[in-house]
Amino acid sequence: MHDPLNVPFRHRPQFAVEILRDRLGLGLPDGLPVQLVGNELNDRPSIDLYPDTVITVGPQHAPLHAIIVEIQQREESSKQQALPRYAAALWLQLACPVTVLVICPTARTAIWAAKPIDTSLSGYTLTCQVIGPDHIPIVTDPAEAAACPELAAMSVMAHGEHAPVLEAFVAALGRLPGEHAPQYYEYAYRLASQASDTFWRRSWSPPPGRYTAPSLGSTTARASKPVARQVAKRGARKVVERAVRRVRHGRC
Repeated sequence: MHDPLNVPFRHRPQFAVEILRDRLGLGLPDGLPVQLVGNELNDRPSIDLYPDTVITVGPQHAPLHAIIVEIQQREESSKQQALPRYAAALWLQLACPVTVLVICPTARTAIWAAKPIDTSLSGYTLTCQVIGPDHIPIVTDPAEAAACPELAAMSVMAHGEHAPVLEAFVAALGRLPGEHAPQYYEYAYRLASQASDTFWRRSWSPPPGRYTAPSLGSTTARASKPVARQVAKRGARKVVERAVRRVRHGRC
């Protein structure tokens, strides 16, 4: 899921500004150019640093604000050192305010990422701006999904176990310019598979009335869960495939 979630920000950097301004209430300058820049940072004499995506707001050679977008799928203690270093290195490089935007597929990771990060540098505490499932709307209207396919893709990430979310997203692709739609089909497949996998891990239980659940740790339980998880993934992909066929036949 890591790579698909980075692509919307790299494809349309303005999306990061919209997320921070409209979803998190961060005051950012409006009406200025927004562009993707190289993500190679350095705070000599250390090794090079590579955050996921770096975006600047304002003139490219004299930006007024910089945004680091980081996709965080799980809690990682190493990131509590890396994220403050990313922000400090970019601040030194560009001499402008820096915001770290963390995208989290799960609520638990979002809560963890939102905690202030204290550093050994006196007075320097980094608080990231965090987008988790609770910040992402359930997009089931194809017109709304077409108006902002990046947000619709994130809705698939957070709520893709719901078939109407997938169907609205894929239906919206039929309304996009031809050169943009193909990459979003790949988002739908990959994000839907991941969403179904996450949902399965959270809520796995045997179908009622079919059989008695095997005891935890038994060979049957260990064998059943991976098989059922693959069934859930295939089911998510079939939802996307059905929605694609509906789009192609003009029924959405």
